[in-house]
Amino acid sequence: MEISSFSAIETEFIDRVHRVVWCNLATIDTLNRPRSRLLHPIWEGPISWIGPRPLDTTRPQYIKEQTIQVSAY
Repeated sequence: MEISSFSAIETEFIDRVHRVVWCNLATIDTLNRPRSRLLHPIWEGPISWIGPRPLDTTRPQYIKEQTIQVSAY
């Protein structure tokens, strides 16, 4: 499906993402073990912000990662 601009899907997109409550963020730690955590996304139009708690001990681990996997539900 080709979309010429965000405005073409904006209404449906916003309806869908506002139903998303949690997202799962997965990475690989420095010992090559999979690590996963649940985060709460905050939506501003087409952009989602996700982040850890300020004292989250896993934070440095996934900031160094070049690739992360995020699944929203």
